[in-house]
Amino acid sequence: MIKVYFSLNSTHTDVHEFDLGHINIITKEGNISSKDLNKKNSDMMIFISISNLLDNLMDFYSTKNRKKYTFFAVDSCFYLNFTKLKNYKKITVSTKESSLDVDFKEFLIVFFKELDRFCKQYMFIMVGSGAVKEDLEYTLKEWDKFKSYYLN
Repeated sequence: MIKVYFSLNSTHTDVHEFDLGHINIITKEGNISSKDLNKKNSDMMIFISISNLLDNLMDFYSTKNRKKYTFFAVDSCFYLNFTKLKNYKKITVSTKESSLDVDFKEFLIVFFKELDRFCKQYMFIMVGSGAVKEDLEYTLKEWDKFKSYYLN
């Protein structure tokens, strides 16, 4: 069981492309959350961060000889280390404080489902230049190609 949640800090009605938020990853073993850092700068520019994270996870998954990837959240002190385990079917997701072993395919699918939910909720009301929205839309299209090639 893996759950991934994205959240916005904002309580205003307008959602801006540079709004701050958090990532939470929950498994039976425990959880990793940017909220748990209890630091003022642990929240991230959530829309840019999740788009960047999915782009890089797809590359990480599809590149056999790449064994590690570190995600640095945009405008935040939060980071995640991803390490492929011996069979490449599992990865370790870790921070300085926590470590979780998860099935890589399942993680990608759950991550995307949450990204899809989050985008459907906020992309159409997002205020800004449109660059972040375009980047998210491009990432979602790339995911469709990736999914049909690698995950079916």
